[in-house]
Amino acid sequence: MLYQLKETTVNNQMGAALTTALNELEISAIHLAATPVSTATLNALSIEKPELTSTLHQLKRHLQGWISRFLLLTQPLLFGFVFLAPTNTPMINICPQFGVPVAGMGYDTTTWTDYNLDAQAIQAVLNINSDHSFWVGYENGGFAWTNDVMPELTLTFTMADGSERWFDVFWSEQTPDAYYALPFANPTPYADNNGEHYGTHPCAAILMTAPEYQALLAAISA
Repeated sequence: MLYQLKETTVNNQMGAALTTALNELEISAIHLAATPVSTATLNALSIEKPELTSTLHQLKRHLQGWISRFLLLTQPLLFGFVFLAPTNTPMINICPQFGVPVAGMGYDTTTWTDYNLDAQAIQAVLNINSDHSFWVGYENGGFAWTNDVMPELTLTFTMADGSERWFDVFWSEQTPDAYYALPFANPTPYADNNGEHYGTHPCAAILMTAPEYQALLAAISA
C-alpha cells in the first residue's frame, strides 16, 4: 500500500532533535572541525552510527539525507513532473538545472563504501534512465513509495562555483526491486511562494530498477 503523505507539523521532540543534531554537526568549510555527534542524538533520529572510517562530511550528509527524507514525508511538495514514454531519457535532460559538477563523493549505507567520482562516474549519474517517476501528484499523496524508505546511497557533488548538488537514493524492504532516486539541484530547504511545504525540493523523482541501481554502483566504483 502506497504511503499517503500528509501535511504534518513537526512536533517539539523531533524539532529539538533535529536542531541539536545540526548544531552538533557544525563543520568548517574544509570539514576538519566538528563536535562529535552524541549517541543520544543519533538514537533520537533512528540513525545507525557509521563505521569509524566514515568522514565527518559523510556523517553530515547522512544526517542531511535523513532530514530531507523526514521533510519530504511530512511536507509534500508540488512538482511539475512529466510522465515520459520509455525512451531512456537521461536525468540531466529532465533536470537541467542540476548542471555538470566538477567533482563528487559519497557513500552507501549498506556497505559504507566510499566513492570518489571522476568525470566518467559523474556522467554515469547524469545519464541514468529517468523515464519512470514515482511522483504521483500532490492530490494523490505525493510519492509512490512506502513509509519505511531509508537512505541507501548518498552522493554530494561540487560545482565549479563551489555550490553543491545532491543525489540521494532510497530503498525499502517492502519493495526490494525498486530504488527511489532524488536529485537536488538546490539542496537548501525552502518554502513555496505561499510560504508552505518547507523542505528540500528535488528536481525529479526517479524510479530505478535493481539492475539499474547495481549498474550505477558499478559505474561510480570503476
